[in-house]
Amino acid sequence: MHAVRGYNPRTVVLERLSFMTIAIDFETYYSDTYSIDLFGPDGYCAHPQFDPYHISAYDGKPENGSPVFSYTGLPQSFPWERLNGADVVSHNARFDETVFLEMQKRNWAPKNVKPRSWQCTADLSVYLDAPRNLKGAALALLDVPPMDKTIRDRMKNKTPEMMRGKTGMMEEVAGYALKDAMYCWEIWDKYASQWPETERRVSQLNRDWGRRGVMVDTKLLAEYRGKLLEARFNAEKDIPWEWDPEKTPLAPKSLAIECRNAGIPCPGSLAVDDEECMAWENEYGDKYKWVGAMRDWRRSNILLKKIETLRRRVRTDGTFPFSLKYWGAHTGRFSGDAGFNMQNMPRNEVFGVDVRRLFIPRPGKKMLIADFSQIEARLLLWVAGDTKTLDAIRRGLHVYEAHAVNTMGYDSKRGPLKTTDPDLYKLAKARVLGAGYGCGGPKFVVVAKKMAGVELSLEQGVAAVKQYRADNPRIVNLWAKLNAGLLWSRGTEEKPQDYEIELQSGRSLKFYRVHTGTDACAYLERGGTRPVKLFGGKLCENVIQALARDVFVTNMLKLDDAGYQNMFHAHDEYVLEVEPDVDVKEVERIITTNPDWLSGCPLGAELMLTDCYKK
Repeated sequence: MHAVRGYNPRTVVLERLSFMTIAIDFETYYSDTYSIDLFGPDGYCAHPQFDPYHISAYDGKPENGSPVFSYTGLPQSFPWERLNGADVVSHNARFDETVFLEMQKRNWAPKNVKPRSWQCTADLSVYLDAPRNLKGAALALLDVPPMDKTIRDRMKNKTPEMMRGKTGMMEEVAGYALKDAMYCWEIWDKYASQWPETERRVSQLNRDWGRRGVMVDTKLLAEYRGKLLEARFNAEKDIPWEWDPEKTPLAPKSLAIECRNAGIPCPGSLAVDDEECMAWENEYGDKYKWVGAMRDWRRSNILLKKIETLRRRVRTDGTFPFSLKYWGAHTGRFSGDAGFNMQNMPRNEVFGVDVRRLFIPRPGKKMLIADFSQIEARLLLWVAGDTKTLDAIRRGLHVYEAHAVNTMGYDSKRGPLKTTDPDLYKLAKARVLGAGYGCGGPKFVVVAKKMAGVELSLEQGVAAVKQYRADNPRIVNLWAKLNAGLLWSRGTEEKPQDYEIELQSGRSLKFYRVHTGTDACAYLERGGTRPVKLFGGKLCENVIQALARDVFVTNMLKLDDAGYQNMFHAHDEYVLEVEPDVDVKEVERIITTNPDWLSGCPLGAELMLTDCYKK
């Protein structure tokens, strides 16, 4: 336990002194073995080594005209009453707000101080298409010179006492931290008016739900850990070469030698999702025991890491706090964060382990999983104006069957497509999910196999894409319209232009510094450094994903308004914690009620009341 602790034991003023926005930035001890990466923000703050030894604050423009307030120093000398009733902003509020709450819990900050709100300028920045990190956000939004962050790396493994012992280091930390608070405040002051209240609410709820956490079946967690340790141990016995026990046995050099000795090709990558490697494992896994062993070691080790992260972070009450990135993609969709991706759990059981089953409702509750049915496919039809197919869906046909009826010659009077003609159903599914965004024949072959389990030759893939485009002129015209706007907006390398697509939901998608060389390219961030290739189909995919996100978020807020407790969410799926006698039909009604701007698009959802998370 480090020496600097507590706050001044003086009376804290509870009345709001004035309406103000104040930026707060905490500096805390971290090391190789104790970090947010290892424990997540909640576990990190609850840890015995937690030491918030420095706070910086900046209030650049109080409404009462008082002088600018700034502070950088010890927490026990900070005037905590300034936070009472104020709008606090931090760049990564998921962390700084958790630090403050933990300090109150430990009586290191006054418990009767309550900010009016705690907003996140990192979330505001990504909403504005700026980088999430403060260095990039300040450069893009404030046009300040790139910030020097090397002091942050030097602080690692150093206690406050050690930094005070190094001439000038603590003073350097104080200056760095105050500058962070100042830039955070300036971003909020300049751009907060461009961040809608609904989006601020989504940002806050996203943090609150993550901090509340999800209940974990700890007994099953221990059982799964044992199974994976055994699977990995068994795999190691069949890998023929030597390796450092502290490192991975998947050494490219050793693998290349073994492949050469066996007279078989060596995969160029051992990445778990590399298609060449998966094909190599499938071809040689049964012929050579060590190939199968490598596959089993990798799969068991990946799952074991997830299990170990859960074990390390589960709280004493059995709950697992998590984080999701608000606006984790250019389209506004959420993404995984903090070392455990709640949106990307394995779908299938492997080595007797189903990670999803670990997540359960609290005692006396049930889990209600509510998943939108092919929402992106429906929105694509709606945006393109394919009322014929939408009418078929509205009459009760499944999206894939409606597609087959209107574009593939299927007669619905024969019965459900999935049972009467399974092969046509799979092809229809592949076309709906894979061909709607302009992919070519070779790519469609891969997509059809991955999304629908359809095996196609290259010739069949090319023919399928050609036929899809002939059968769906409205969607093809949508690609062309979006692509024409892109080309019309393009500039030159010297004077690039931005391209803005207005969405029916009321916001817009922006693509920055559009230019053409061999292909049309643009940047997804303000001041971005990595251009992406764009074309009509890709733009269409972005538009549909953005609209799906807006539908999802709109109805997520409706569920919250109705009092339903969100546990977490994954892509187009809500996971709610509900009473056992919940009115499932009422939840379905809320979810499938169209936002005001989405007239005429039939929404659908599949709901399941269960005792654990499952697909």
